[in-house]
Amino acid sequence: MDGATLIKLHVLVSRFIGRPIIFTLGQNEHFFSRLQEVSVEIESEGSYFIEGIRLLQILTTTTSKIHTLQFKIGEIDDCYKQEVYYLFVNIIRSQQQLRRFNLIYDIELEMKLNGIIPALECQRNSLQEIKIFNCDYNLSLEKLIKSKNLEVFRMSYCEEYRLLKPLINNHCKISTLEIISFDLYESVVNQLAQYLKKSGTLLQRLKLDSEEGIESQSSLLEALMTCSNLTYLYISPIIFSAQVPKFIEKLQKLQFFTLKWYYEESEDEQSSLVMQTAKALPTTLQYLEWDSFQSDSYINDLISHCEAPLKKLIIGESYNRDKTKEELIKFCLRKQTLKYINTSCTDLNLKKGLEGYVEVVPYEQIVVNC
Repeated sequence: MDGATLIKLHVLVSRFIGRPIIFTLGQNEHFFSRLQEVSVEIESEGSYFIEGIRLLQILTTTTSKIHTLQFKIGEIDDCYKQEVYYLFVNIIRSQQQLRRFNLIYDIELEMKLNGIIPALECQRNSLQEIKIFNCDYNLSLEKLIKSKNLEVFRMSYCEEYRLLKPLINNHCKISTLEIISFDLYESVVNQLAQYLKKSGTLLQRLKLDSEEGIESQSSLLEALMTCSNLTYLYISPIIFSAQVPKFIEKLQKLQFFTLKWYYEESEDEQSSLVMQTAKALPTTLQYLEWDSFQSDSYINDLISHCEAPLKKLIIGESYNRDKTKEELIKFCLRKQTLKYINTSCTDLNLKKGLEGYVEVVPYEQIVVNC
């Protein structure tokens, strides 16, 4: 390895790192000196855990140019916790300009005591992106959210209500906001709506994903009308109401749109709302993921009235698959923009009938993330 350097490193501490490998790496400090992206997954089960600890020790003394750092923390025996957290803290503090940080807790841990978040305060001037998973609120985290150069904030299964407050109370320049939750309660949604009305014009990408539902939906959709610069929007789930086409009509820069919904209207009323929504889709839209949590996604009504130049389309189930095939072919011929499609429908005849018009691809190949 003489003269070799590494730019990216992903390591699962506890597995597949034998002592000879660690010894060799430790003899060549230059090997890690140019590391820019590092991802570390750690748990104390596994026969190579001690060797993994040694690798972390090497990283604390040999790296200074890391700009993207991820820690994924699983079960750690109590006798190792203090040492592991100490090494994580030192890795953070050793970097000259950390720009992106991702912290994932697989289990509930006492974040306030492990020092990882407070250590990030020395990187406040360079941090541009923070992503946290299963993390409790603390004052150090609030300070990080107020970082002057922070542009991207992603939180999954955290204390949304408390973490949204710093966004409202400060002149944050967030361009990408992602919230994934079990349930977006009314208090959280109202707070989010307040933030969107205050700073929504700065937002370019927004993802709201709730397993149980989004309360106070009306105030949220009203606030979204002020986010005129959104190019990416993901919402799941919402009740499909007359507000949906109205707020979409205001988003004239939208390029990537995911809407997962359910309806409470009659079939005729729902069909009419879908057609109105199709007509409201902006001419900038090139990606659409459209699905209903009920048995019919009304995709035929959508496609037959859609004039957006879609390049990628992900659709849910359809009652009338022959009609769906017909409408999709008509859309391909009319717009001549659609390149890729994914459908949850398992009907091989539908997929076969689209051959020559559009390429049917797996979901993982077509999906666009926030």
